[in-house]
Amino acid sequence: ADVLYDSCLRADTGDGSGKCAREWLNRAETTMQQQWERLLLVTEADTRARIVAEQQAWQAFRADACQFYADTAAFGAEVQETVMPACIANVIGVRAGQLRDYIRNIDP
Repeated sequence: ADVLYDSCLRADTGDGSGKCAREWLNRAETTMQQQWERLLLVTEADTRARIVAEQQAWQAFRADACQFYADTAAFGAEVQETVMPACIANVIGVRAGQLRDYIRNIDP
């Protein structure tokens, strides 16, 4: 989970859990984008081409990740608003960690 997400949930007095999840999603996307840009800076052309292909495959995975929560008949609209963005944020956070590890291995 995300410390700021958890804090946001604890501070929430109403219908803010969707807001908390969306904020986490935005932070995760920003972090991953920063890692991605850094990785591109430290790789050479051949490696970069392979990493770009991997990222494109990951983006296809990300597009489908957590989509089962979109079934409002099974989970309800609230889950779609709160749990689904948090799930996607977690998936993105894992990818950001992978990119960070690549950077450490390529540019120690």
